[in-house]
Amino acid sequence: MSVNSNKTSNVTSKLTAHGTMHPILNSVVHHSFRSASKDVGCCEFAEQDFIRALESHIPTLKDAFRVQELDLHRLWTSMMAGEVIAVEFEAGTLLFHVQGRVLGSYVDMRFAYRTDVWTIRAVTSVHTRPFWRSRLLITAAASVAGMLLTGLVGYSVAVQRSPVSRQTVESWASLHGYTLVQSRVAAVAASGIHSQVPADSTANSANTDTPTGKSSAHGTAKTASHTVQSHTTLGTKKPPAAPQIFQFDFTSGMTVHNISVFLQQHHLVNNAYDFDQVLAKTGIQKHIWPGTYTFNSKMNASQILQELQSTPKS
Repeated sequence: MSVNSNKTSNVTSKLTAHGTMHPILNSVVHHSFRSASKDVGCCEFAEQDFIRALESHIPTLKDAFRVQELDLHRLWTSMMAGEVIAVEFEAGTLLFHVQGRVLGSYVDMRFAYRTDVWTIRAVTSVHTRPFWRSRLLITAAASVAGMLLTGLVGYSVAVQRSPVSRQTVESWASLHGYTLVQSRVAAVAASGIHSQVPADSTANSANTDTPTGKSSAHGTAKTASHTVQSHTTLGTKKPPAAPQIFQFDFTSGMTVHNISVFLQQHHLVNNAYDFDQVLAKTGIQKHIWPGTYTFNSKMNASQILQELQSTPKS
């Protein structure tokens, strides 16, 4: 007796002891017939043996396929690669229910194996499967549903994001170790305005201390006129609002997405993820090095990209 016969005998004895619902039978369901038969210890169902066992079923297959001659080699190849639908054990015989695909149709056969001999018990069905029940359509529908679900979840997360404000920017900067730097020009302009106020107050006090009522009235009018003129002059010479300066320290271990988020929080770009794509498409992300990058509130996209391409301050 061959090695396969010994193995099959061992399997047969286990199946006899445990019944038809043995784990060995269940383990080969939905496998290819060639693999399943080998796994349970059966010998190969050779092409010659297959054709010999199929002789009595050939007329049925010709009628089903509406052909004069069958390509028996092709049929044997398809059934060997066919899917095992079920395996039964009946009075010492293994029965394999196999479904193969030939000429666009599905062919169901029942193979029997006993003591190294293969036979074909029956050709149970030759049929076609409607397109809407095909695995390809089911797989495509599942993929589309998954994409729609992913998009819906992404949209929900985007809607729930809190709006960017000065408070959130300051909190984010504090949390990640950044420092917001005020523009130097704006600070100088603010200090000039504050220094002008005490001078006007001093002039008013000096003119108010005149001894006579006439002089006092004249001085008060002159002071008021001078004050209005001073404020008018200050208003006409006030410099335009300077852009706010933002500095970002790009350190080792960070990604370019950290820069995109920083720019979005300071309203320099509309969307951090879209800006990531711009950096990737232009290739600038490969030339961003650790260091300090300086931006201002009036920069456009081209100026921002130019700053990121420049050598940062160490």
